[in-house]
This record gives sequence, structure tokens and C-alpha cells, in this order.
Amino acid sequence: AYEPVHNITPNAPCCLTVSYNSSEYHFMWKSTYEEYSSSTDLPKNLQYQLFLYKKDEHAAVGTQINTDNTKISVKEENLMPDTKYAARVRSSPNMVHYKGQWSDWSSDVLWRTESIVNGFPWFELCVGFAALSVMGAVILLLCYGPVKVWRQRTFIPTPAPYFHRLYKDYQGDFKSWVVTQENPDALKEEETLQIDTLIKFV
Repeated sequence: AYEPVHNITPNAPCCLTVSYNSSEYHFMWKSTYEEYSSSTDLPKNLQYQLFLYKKDEHAAVGTQINTDNTKISVKEENLMPDTKYAARVRSSPNMVHYKGQWSDWSSDVLWRTESIVNGFPWFELCVGFAALSVMGAVILLLCYGPVKVWRQRTFIPTPAPYFHRLYKDYQGDFKSWVVTQENPDALKEEETLQIDTLIKFV
């Protein structure tokens, strides 16, 4: 027997849009049954097929994505950069409570994917660079701090007290002190000769 719930061909979805955010392309559409959701369960029992293809290639060559929702996201890495694409969507009963055929395709939506330059994650790069800079500054601070404290605590003796005593004993004549330290025997011999000479003259 013919049962309408097993022979449904839904309307083609409408209002397909595409947007780009966070390195993903976001697709949204409507089933055309939204206003009847209070009187029928059909909108909740539809499945969808999103078809993506390069505009410059044949429409039969592309990617099909199945979903139970009226929105889906595609990562940009799955599409060629700086390329013109087209997308369309269709619906059918999910073959659980309702059965039937696929609807016609919706109208195509066209867009060009982001180029590599425009899609480069500059924000993530800047955040990473700032984090590395802060870490480098902290490491330098931790390394320089102990060195500075060590330098402050290191005691280097000064020769000033020794020179002060020499200056006092030799009235600033450090040469006499050097001669005295280096050749004391020669000075003693010279003093002995002077005494002997003095005795002879006397």
C-alpha cells in the first residue's frame, strides 16, 4: 500500500551562505520547513548533503559532506587557498521515521578561499613571540640576579693600609723601601766601608 511518509521528496534547501572565521569555512542553510516544525516532525528527520567543488572544474568533481544539521564547518586546510569554489546542498528523509528521495539541489553559493598570506596566523605568531620574550626576560633576570648578589658579597682587599704605613715610615719615598727590601746586605756592606774609612782618617 502506498504510504505518504515513505514516499517523501523534500523541498530543496534555501538560503545557503558561507562565512570564514578561525581558519574554518562555516556553511548555513534552511530546510524551508521551519514554520511547520510545530505541526510535523519532518524538519527533525531530514538529512543533508553539502557538495563543494572548484568553480573552474566540472561540477561532478567535488566533495560531499553528509550531516543532520543545517550548518556545518570545513577546515580551510581541506580546500585549496586562493581558489574560487561553489557549494550547494540538498535534503532527504533520514530513512528512520520518514523515507523518500533526495530533493533537488539548492542554488550555488560562490566564494574565493583565503590566500596563504591572508590566512597566515599572525595573531597566534605574535602571541607566541610575546610569550617567548617574557620567558627570555624572566630567565635573564633569574640568571643576572644571583651574579649581581655574588659580586656585591665578594670582598676584594685593598692595599691602602699597607701603603699608608709605608708612606708614614719612608715619607713617601717608596724607592728607598724597595731598595731596602731587595738589597739589605749591600747597604750593610756600604755602611761598614764608611765606618772603616772614617776610622782611618781619624
